[in-house]
Amino acid sequence: MSIPSPSRYTPKYHFYTPSHEHCRPFDPNGAIYYNGRYHLFYIFQNPQLPHRGNCWGHASSVDMLEWVIHPPALVPDDQSPEVGIFSGCALIDKHGRPTLVYHGVGSGCCIATAQDDDLIRWKKSAHNPVVPETIGKPQDQVYHVFDPHVWREADHYVAIFGSRAKPFLQRDTAYMFRSDDLVHWEYLRPFYMPNDKWTEPCEDMACPDFFKLEDRYVLMGISHLYGARYYLGDYIAGTFVPQSHHRLNHPGGSLFAPESCLDDQGRRIVWFWMTDQQLDAAPQSGNQIMALPRVMSLDAESGKVHWEIPEQYKQLRGHETCFDAIELAGDSKPMRLPDITSNAFELEMVISEMSDKIVLRVLESSDSREYAQIIIDPQAGIWGIDSSRMGSRKDVYNSNTICQLPGISLQQENTPFQKAPFTLHEGEKLHLRVFVDCSVIEIFANGRNAMSQRVYPTSLDCLHVSLLSATKFTIDSLRCWDMGELTYSIESTR
Repeated sequence: MSIPSPSRYTPKYHFYTPSHEHCRPFDPNGAIYYNGRYHLFYIFQNPQLPHRGNCWGHASSVDMLEWVIHPPALVPDDQSPEVGIFSGCALIDKHGRPTLVYHGVGSGCCIATAQDDDLIRWKKSAHNPVVPETIGKPQDQVYHVFDPHVWREADHYVAIFGSRAKPFLQRDTAYMFRSDDLVHWEYLRPFYMPNDKWTEPCEDMACPDFFKLEDRYVLMGISHLYGARYYLGDYIAGTFVPQSHHRLNHPGGSLFAPESCLDDQGRRIVWFWMTDQQLDAAPQSGNQIMALPRVMSLDAESGKVHWEIPEQYKQLRGHETCFDAIELAGDSKPMRLPDITSNAFELEMVISEMSDKIVLRVLESSDSREYAQIIIDPQAGIWGIDSSRMGSRKDVYNSNTICQLPGISLQQENTPFQKAPFTLHEGEKLHLRVFVDCSVIEIFANGRNAMSQRVYPTSLDCLHVSLLSATKFTIDSLRCWDMGELTYSIESTR
């Protein structure tokens, strides 16, 4: 069944959970493809429970388009040592059983094992916490227990816990453990060494996710301050050796808490939480959403990750509008595309020669007073999403940092223009894909550049699209599709 949208900002084809009103944080967790279904777990809050009631919700889907919202998978209770469920992962243990590994708040690293093939019922281990928290103990000067990520390696298990380097809490790192049975763990060493050329001293590595991608290794996660990011490197004798670092979120953005899984087609699928940026956001599901799932591969030419949206999403395409050889006069006056009137669409644009800046306005009001701008400027070497003319700025704050860490105080700056470096190879065409969904804008350029942004239109007629440039421009082609909705059904009993 289709669930009515609880808010005008609730997206149509981005995942949210209609069964839980309180979802901050809304980290995706425990993603796993099992028994023909994608299973996605996520943090939500039950206000009737103490300590904010952080739990793990559970949704599953055959195609990532039709979702079943199952009963909560993990809930803190009187029989458990933790008072809340925070981030973690999923894996298949040596016996073929799906297993969740999570941070039990106030306790440490905990595990639970599936009791059925639909992953509805979970049994927490009697040994929890299998790795206790170190706060107030001598080990706290050596390693930290938080945000576990676990994988099988030969006949044993490896775990990493994201944090900052001990004992000075300077620079990001992760701490590596080993186990033969998921219950008894031995601390080994830091998993990698940070590099001051890439990250700041105050950053951490949280929500870690480590995996092989073709012939390279990826360590993906967040810094609480600046959001989603990843390292590319090698895995040598049990130590990760980063060779490059890449931001997935930029000042003013909201991309956070990545989580991935490998599906039956060998695709690495990644979900992200997109944090809301309203100052007084109502605690409803429409304000807490996830970015479109992305398929990760390696771009051999750039040495970076290549991003695509799963093919399944093309099934949501509806009415198509096509434009061939659009000529821009170069007078900096917006050219409105009259055949596009939507706030939920996918747009593809191809330009053979990018000699100067081009601007694509989306969610533009009829009177052109309100809009968001997608700006691509090859001469300045930048691209980005400018939301400074979108919504009431007194209600929206695009911070240059996402979340403060204890003991760190940084100046919070309002940054409505999220921008990042951008280059095209000599002779390369621009292939731009734009996804607009009520309060979400996501853009992809030639696969290797991606950006996501939350916006909050005030006008009800923010349905228009315009183009402008200060120099004459020829757009080879522009195609736009109205997009349909994800569907949800809710299971009320176990």
